[in-house]
Amino acid sequence: MKVGDTFLYPLSPQNEEHLWIVLTNPDTDDAILIVNVTTAYSNDKDRIDTTVSLNAGEHQFLKKASYVYYRGAQVKKVAELRGEEKMGRLKMHDPCSSNLIGLARAGIVASKHCSKVLQRFYSERKDIKPK
Repeated sequence: MKVGDTFLYPLSPQNEEHLWIVLTNPDTDDAILIVNVTTAYSNDKDRIDTTVSLNAGEHQFLKKASYVYYRGAQVKKVAELRGEEKMGRLKMHDPCSSNLIGLARAGIVASKHCSKVLQRFYSERKDIKPK
């Protein structure tokens, strides 16, 4: 997995699939930073992170207005995600456009909803080249 790759994966076992975006290339520990995209429902306006709002069609998976959910950003090992893929829970999807990945990456440091720990992880690894 590398910057700009996307996959579908549920937030919890019984939850619907969300689009996840890979924001960093694997580091020496095989860890990457990922963030999901969530539909902007009218009943969660107080929790919506408006740092990066997306329209339907900005990625092939997006059918409704959505936003990048920086509060849910995570560091994951590529091997763990590949294991989920082998079990059929994770499904690779079309990569992001360069514009979308640029927006999503810039939002990591701009969002007040992203933890300082994850912002630091991103800052220290954002320039790692793909293997």
